[in-house]
Amino acid sequence: MGMVSYQVELISKIKLEESGMRTLGWLMTAVGYAGLSGMLAMIGAAALGFHNLTARC
Repeated sequence: MGMVSYQVELISKIKLEESGMRTLGWLMTAVGYAGLSGMLAMIGAAALGFHNLTARC
């Protein structure tokens, strides 16, 4: 009986870690996309600002 419960505990622990890693993966992907879009927005804003400066002169 003890052996079976130990195996069940081990399996549930592995499943928990698996879902945790998946959640972490989703988080990293979301953060990556947010960072990328933020960077693109900053580059776009910088390009627009530079264009506006050069257009006025």
